[in-house]
Amino acid sequence: MLVGVVIGVQSPNVWTAFCFGLISHYILDFLPHWDYLNSLKVNNKLKMFVKIGLDFIIGVIIIFILIWDYPQKLIIMSALIGSLLPDVLEFFYANLKMKWFRPFHNFHLKVHHWKELSFLKGMPTTLIVCLGAIFLLVL
Repeated sequence: MLVGVVIGVQSPNVWTAFCFGLISHYILDFLPHWDYLNSLKVNNKLKMFVKIGLDFIIGVIIIFILIWDYPQKLIIMSALIGSLLPDVLEFFYANLKMKWFRPFHNFHLKVHHWKELSFLKGMPTTLIVCLGAIFLLVL
């Protein structure tokens, strides 16, 4: 989300922001990182939806606080949508078995080859990317 915001701040229009946001997701998935959803052990789908929903809502609230003073909110939001789209498609494929999302799922799996990385091994990259994005935002 943070990288999507940085891309949106730097983009000249919504389409550029969306495309670079989308590309950034796959580039960042290629880096070794920790993904808490892999270690999320939930007994039923309702609890899983609630946890993912809360994560999304908290992230969006933080993003809105960060971009409050930026005039190009629509451009920033389009980059954010692009950066989240691969995970949204993955969510629909995994939970609703929408077969037409299978090519996106297969590509996402190929790019996201560090999926089973532990917290300790994956967190340094995650922190570096987040801190770098925040640094670029406040510059």
